[in-house]
Amino acid sequence: TEFFLGMDQDDATGGFTSQALSAMGLYAQAGYVIGEKYLPMVRFETLMPEGDGNDTKVVTAGFGAFFFGHNVKLQTELSWINTETGDDSSTSDLRVRTQLQLGF
Repeated sequence: TEFFLGMDQDDATGGFTSQALSAMGLYAQAGYVIGEKYLPMVRFETLMPEGDGNDTKVVTAGFGAFFFGHNVKLQTELSWINTETGDDSSTSDLRVRTQLQLGF
């Protein structure tokens, strides 16, 4: 679990003490290794930029297989992404990612 806080400088002359909140975000992830080889996981993410009606939420389910420990692993995940459009509505998308990692 992590929490993020973004700050931007208010003006060019204010320096470090002239900061304003620009965004907040967080994510939480849980997974469980089965038989030292398989890893199902779930993750929730949210990004909350300053202002109303522009938040993004992501829910992800994934699976990893460790064929030779961390030297050869395959990871696949499916995410549902919901983005607010500012007029009390939102758009939803799906994302599929697959990654093969080789270590030597």
